Amino acid sequence: MGTNAMNFFNISRATRGLVAYLHDWNEREKTSEKPKIVIAHDPRFFSKEFAELAAKVAAESGCDAFIFDGPRSVPELSFAVRYLKASAGVVITASHNPPYDNGYKVYFSDGSQVIEPQASGIIAKVNEITAETFTALPKSRQGRVTTIGEDVDEAYMQRLETLILDPQVIGEAKSLRIIYTPLHGTGSVIIKPMLKRLGFNFTVVSQQNHFDGQFPTVKSPNPENAEALTMAIELAEKANADLVVATDPDCDRMGAAIRAKDGRMKLLTGNQIGSLLAWYRIKTLFDQGVLNKKNASRAVIIKTFVTTDLQKAIAEHYGLRCVETLTGFKYIGAKLGKYEREVPEQLRQNYVDLSEDIRHFTFSAAKKVMDTAAPISFGTRMATAR
Repeated sequence: MGTNAMNFFNISRATRGLVAYLHDWNEREKTSEKPKIVIAHDPRFFSKEFAELAAKVAAESGCDAFIFDGPRSVPELSFAVRYLKASAGVVITASHNPPYDNGYKVYFSDGSQVIEPQASGIIAKVNEITAETFTALPKSRQGRVTTIGEDVDEAYMQRLETLILDPQVIGEAKSLRIIYTPLHGTGSVIIKPMLKRLGFNFTVVSQQNHFDGQFPTVKSPNPENAEALTMAIELAEKANADLVVATDPDCDRMGAAIRAKDGRMKLLTGNQIGSLLAWYRIKTLFDQGVLNKKNASRAVIIKTFVTTDLQKAIAEHYGLRCVETLTGFKYIGAKLGKYEREVPEQLRQNYVDLSEDIRHFTFSAAKKVMDTAAPISFGTRMATAR
């Protein structure tokens, strides 16, 4: 943060540029409705104030703004953009960076971070703004600021429950003893109630179970660093726990440690976690008949260039394709969007609840989609792929 970085002027400037771009976008798309923006923030210094300013400026510039009532994760913001049928989303966060950092992340209507041509278009609008002040639109043309919270949390958790491929596995795993830490970040908002909802036996590291932008108990709030898991692993040793899970401040990065055969806690890398997830989901989809030898060639694992080639080997083993992208969630999101658009509309209706814009696969619908030429995708980008 500073005079040439994150400050109130630059937050206002960025928001005004984004809203101007959205107005132009709506005009090109011949949409008469006001643009909508969903805004979330992490617990860092000034994140709340920056988010509130962004909502105010957006509304005064003719955009409806939906702002969360407290810190929320990047994944939930991405969900909320689609759930609320918003034009864009903003998260005030610096992810796992040091406490003195902050950032302004922009998402488009698909819930993914902006890529070209939107990225350059938005920046061009931002660069046109040089004045420190601006005149708000007349009240009749302004948007509204709406506070959101538990209603979106509940919708998000309901959606998360649909991602469970085999409920029996969850039931059998309830004897696992889990230690979780949000590292003073947003993960506690959803992960704790979600673990409780699913009946898991878990304990949260109490010293790290509150919002604190200083992240005082770690040198760096990066859950892939062993040091950040010190308290969680110490608690796991005392409780003889089987698994440690940690998330970074904006909860889009995960670290884990497991109790190995020798009885010691072993830290897993992001590549290991991602590969295990890819293998499990593909194997289970084969076991359930969603994937089979006939349609496997139309299924895709999407990974970034810097993600382990073990995932290529997993794809080859099961007869799937493996597509690589540039580093970042947004490029995986772009591929998902491309494949989604290739699914014929009449088939898309079978597996997407278009009334709420929530993708919800059913086995019968997934089989129909897999029998078309359009691929079904499994994104596997993990934290190490930054």
